[in-house]
Amino acid sequence: MAWTAPTLWVAAKVSVRKARKLPLDGDVVVDRGEWVRPEDPVARATEAGHPISINLWQELDLKDPGEVARYLVKAPGDSVQVGDVIARKSGRFGTGKRDYLSPIDGVFSSGPTSWGEILLTPNPRLIELQAHLPGKIVNTMPNRGVIIEAVGACVQCVACFGGDTRGTLKTICGSPSESLEPHQLDESCDGAVLVGSSVGIESLRAALLLGVRAIIVGSITAATYRWLLDNPQPVTLLVTEGFGSMPMARHTFDILAANEGREASVLAPVHTAWGASPAEVFVPADEDVEEGNEDGVAFGKGATVRILRGELAGTWATIDEVLRASRKLGSGVQSPVVTVDAEDKKGIIIGRSNVELVG
Repeated sequence: MAWTAPTLWVAAKVSVRKARKLPLDGDVVVDRGEWVRPEDPVARATEAGHPISINLWQELDLKDPGEVARYLVKAPGDSVQVGDVIARKSGRFGTGKRDYLSPIDGVFSSGPTSWGEILLTPNPRLIELQAHLPGKIVNTMPNRGVIIEAVGACVQCVACFGGDTRGTLKTICGSPSESLEPHQLDESCDGAVLVGSSVGIESLRAALLLGVRAIIVGSITAATYRWLLDNPQPVTLLVTEGFGSMPMARHTFDILAANEGREASVLAPVHTAWGASPAEVFVPADEDVEEGNEDGVAFGKGATVRILRGELAGTWATIDEVLRASRKLGSGVQSPVVTVDAEDKKGIIIGRSNVELVG
């Protein structure tokens, strides 16, 4: 049986096809063969509001829930806006007065119930799906979305915190091993996608205040990872190598640096029942290339791989030989293996499951 390594794309110029899908059924507003810009809408849907329950008996501090109807200012079926008075309790001699104000724009759906509750339903929300990258519509998925073909530089990442965004690519650090520090950030970073080796908590806070759209780094520490989980940020953070103190791979850094000043599209992972696609950074090319083949990277002699585990985790290497016979590894596991050359080390024997093919 043939063994296929997971493929991670890091390419200076490649033709890719990306699916852009709505989270629910809607209308596709472009046709096959059309060319789109990143900001162009390709599909729209309307999401119904989820009703919220309000207990006016408690909100107005009434003695009996049956009294709620007496104090209603709005009636079921009425439209409401944020701040509209829905119910008012007038106190005696100016004391004990209470108003309940609508927390949403929507409709007074129903109520009150026998226990003093009413339902408010928010207005339907329009969902507009943008192309997010420039290219050609090569296929449409009825009621759900489109497939876009585009040409450009593509860097896929091992981790992502945040969602889709776009911005001008800006290389803050001079080398793939240089950390991004707060003092390096200024007003020129507004709307940018920054590139550096690593980023700390203070730099993330500074980036947020300056309007940075995204940050691409080689690795993040455990402390930064825990902080991100506890403090979700509007700044999207992408990691190209892994966790710890690994510099960004030189090849990856050079591709991003070569595209400084160009608009980059950041695509967050797409989760499905079969797993998730990797997050990626895409920078469109000025001219077309021949149609690419995302599945055409061969796992064999001369292929570039990333080592996933052990002392060399995160290191890029070149396959020297794919051995047919399994071998017993240091862990005691019998596994198919490859020999690779990494940095100044030659003929390293490593399990196939411990390497990842880089496109």
